[in-house]
Amino acid sequence: PPWANGRGRGDARYGQQAYTTGYNDGYDEGLKDGRDRRRYDPADSGRYRDADRGYRGSWGSREDYRFWYRDGFRGGYDRGYQDARRYSYN
Repeated sequence: PPWANGRGRGDARYGQQAYTTGYNDGYDEGLKDGRDRRRYDPADSGRYRDADRGYRGSWGSREDYRFWYRDGFRGGYDRGYQDARRYSYN
């Protein structure tokens, strides 16, 4: 899994949660942007910029959480955008 690649970014359980939350949020945004024929730009999303949805203080560093959230968001956005274009959601 991407959160276990040796980058040393906090506890793997919380990295996985951040990645999954980011991926799901990114997929929804990418699907919407692709469906609306907007330009490909995951960083345009407020959730991507904030990158702390679902964060719990007991999980450790907010910056580590943001790192994994954004990593997941980019992956989910890419998939959602491609799906919208591939399946021509209108």
